Amino acid sequence: MSNTISWSYDPTVTITSFALQKSTDKGVTFAALATVAYDPSGANFSVATRKFFYVDAAGAAGDVYRVTSTGAFGVSGPAVAVAPPSEPDKCTIIGYALDGLGRARTDMAVTVTVYGTSGERWVKNPVGTVAHNPQALGMTFTQETVFTTDQGIWQVDLVQRALVRITIEELGYEKSFEVPGKTGPVNIRDVADYRGASHGGLYAPAANLVQS
Repeated sequence: MSNTISWSYDPTVTITSFALQKSTDKGVTFAALATVAYDPSGANFSVATRKFFYVDAAGAAGDVYRVTSTGAFGVSGPAVAVAPPSEPDKCTIIGYALDGLGRARTDMAVTVTVYGTSGERWVKNPVGTVAHNPQALGMTFTQETVFTTDQGIWQVDLVQRALVRITIEELGYEKSFEVPGKTGPVNIRDVADYRGASHGGLYAPAANLVQS
């Protein structure tokens, strides 16, 4: 198997690179894994999520990763992520946005909110990086933003049967639904609204969470 580690950054500070370390003994000892240059146009940057990422082809369940940023401020404290013990089934949800003349709307923000059990939370380091609290247990409340491509298309991979709300503020669009129990891709227009979603909050049962 492989593990994909992703992290956000603080664009208001000068960052030159990110250093990744890996532990195969549950965080007791760490060894250098890779150095990723700060390059938003490089192969290790996702335009869709606006995060840097690294694929550890030799990654295994339970591996622990640390990411630090280096820049004019020196070296940040580490952000920590844990590879979960199993991979849940996911469904790819897609959508597209056009203007009144049928032209693709590009770089439009699409906010994805997943409702889950209380527990782990994303925590921010003093400088730059963000990572998940090192306990990969259960599915937590998560909010992510993706952006439309040059063709006006957006997509996101979600845990099947999770309860989710998609919001596109620029269009005044909001939809709450249960993720279908299939791999997809499934167009958002073909997903039924969650019954009673307009009458209050949404809560999801516990499920495995994948660190991505």
